[in-house]
Amino acid sequence: MRITNKSVYYPYQKNLEEIQNRRFKEQMRLSTSKDIVNIADAPDKLVDVKQLSSKLADNSKYLNINDDALGEMRIMADTMEAISDNLQKIRQLTIDATQIGNSGNIYSLATYIKGILKDTVKLANNDFQGRYVFGGTKTTPDSLDITAEAPIKEPFELIQGEPTPENKSGLRVVFKGNNELRSYNKDSKTTEIINTASNEVFGNESTEVFDAIIQVYNLLAFNNDGGERQLGDYMTNEEISKVSFHQQRVATLAEKLDNASGRNGAKLSRVELVRDQMVEENARLNEFLSLKQDTDIAKSTINLKLEENALNYSLQVGSKLIQNSLFDFLR
Repeated sequence: MRITNKSVYYPYQKNLEEIQNRRFKEQMRLSTSKDIVNIADAPDKLVDVKQLSSKLADNSKYLNINDDALGEMRIMADTMEAISDNLQKIRQLTIDATQIGNSGNIYSLATYIKGILKDTVKLANNDFQGRYVFGGTKTTPDSLDITAEAPIKEPFELIQGEPTPENKSGLRVVFKGNNELRSYNKDSKTTEIINTASNEVFGNESTEVFDAIIQVYNLLAFNNDGGERQLGDYMTNEEISKVSFHQQRVATLAEKLDNASGRNGAKLSRVELVRDQMVEENARLNEFLSLKQDTDIAKSTINLKLEENALNYSLQVGSKLIQNSLFDFLR
């Protein structure tokens, strides 16, 4: 039988490599906190880990989408509430104009109402992350129906036109968006309408609310002959009767706006519920995923210590084997 001086090294080298590999795996488990270092470690667990990770990734994607939708819906809700408050202010100012104490101060009330009109137009042009909330599907400046008469790249624009007997100030608001609804995928199976059509908020042709405010302003700011009122001017009985009609019209439009706000609030609640459900589901999925793939720190620490001890002993044995020289074999 032929014996060489290397025959003793082969099994030793193989055992040393196995110990080093096991030690490396335990180090990786502790450093990454993942129990599965490679596919061969636990192929049955790996399938579950991939499925759970995929579900978590999908949920996270839809959570981001829902968060974005909630942000827009909340901006819309706050805007509608602010516009409703403005309409209530205008209604009260209209009623105040008929009171004896304000008889000579009608023009000041009209000036105040004009300021509220401008504020309301500004609110109607609110946006969320660059998307106009009341523009329908025309959510960006370049998508709006811009004209020479209304060149500003916003959905609503207050323009000064020529005065007429029906519109003594010549003011009017132009709408450059549309009333289309936008939907988004709130999960993998269902969709939700994200916006409220502007005609639900602002009435016919999306400008009825503004027309009503302008009519109130015209009534208080101008006389029957079309001239501007001055401090100390009074309204006629005929004009006072018109005030009652206009304040009632404003009240009706405010009620419609509040109904639209309520519908938006219902959608907002549904989306919040879906989002909360996804957050809870992700918490449970993370628990399952942790059971499947996370390292048992105590167990892995003990295993690492055992492998390090085995490695140290193996190296000691190896040092004794390597000390043999040619003269030891010849002897």
